[in-house]
Amino acid sequence: FMAAQCLGMMKACLEDSVTWARERKTFGKPLIEHQVIRHKIADMSARIDATQALIQQIAWLIENGPMPVAEICKAKFFASKGLEFCASEAMQILGGAGYLRGNRIERIYRE
Repeated sequence: FMAAQCLGMMKACLEDSVTWARERKTFGKPLIEHQVIRHKIADMSARIDATQALIQQIAWLIENGPMPVAEICKAKFFASKGLEFCASEAMQILGGAGYLRGNRIERIYRE
C-alpha cells in the first residue's frame, strides 16, 4: 500500500527535522525556537495526521464493504503530495546537511 509507505517516510522526515532543529543552534538559540521552523514542523505534523486518518478510514472501508478503489487512488495521491511537501520542508530545515549523501532525508527527497 503506497500511501502507508509515504506515511512512513513523512514520519521519518518529521523525526529527523525535529532532532536536527533541537540540536542545531543559530543566532544563539536552538533552531526549533525560531517561529518559522515551528510552523514548518506543525505543517508537516498536520499532513502526517491527515494522511494517517485517511489510511485508517480506508482500512475500515476495506474491512466493512466493497473495495474502495476511488478512495485508495485519492489516498495514494494525497500521501505522495504530502511526502513531497514533508521532504522539501525537511531539506529546508536541515539546510546544507540535508544534501549530504547517507542522510535519510537526502534519500527520501531524491526519490
